Amino acid sequence: TDENDDRLDVLELVRKEQWKDRDILEKGTKAFIAHIRSYKEHQLNYIFRLSELDMNSLARAFVLFRIPKLSELRQTKGVKGYKQIPAHEVANIKFRDKHREKQRQANLLRMSLEGKKNNKKE
Repeated sequence: TDENDDRLDVLELVRKEQWKDRDILEKGTKAFIAHIRSYKEHQLNYIFRLSELDMNSLARAFVLFRIPKLSELRQTKGVKGYKQIPAHEVANIKFRDKHREKQRQANLLRMSLEGKKNNKKE
């Protein structure tokens, strides 16, 4: 249907923007996590059952590249079959804001150096 095509077009536009700006990617992931946690903690949990939630459709709706590791997901049917983008490709997505990207690169370098130090100690 036309409505279904429009929805897919919007999701594809969001996906394209995520490849251009890590900030959009991270906001989608944070929104997904907030949605899962609020659904789990809802007072009407006999109506809003986390175990019945279709995680694949939800992940698609939030245009996730990678499924975040959440303890809440163990209570669900899972996200089997969801096509995730390889981690190394997601790691290469940069922030459009040059200052934030510079911070991210510095953090990656720091973590890399700390990892090398820890390996030498062992």
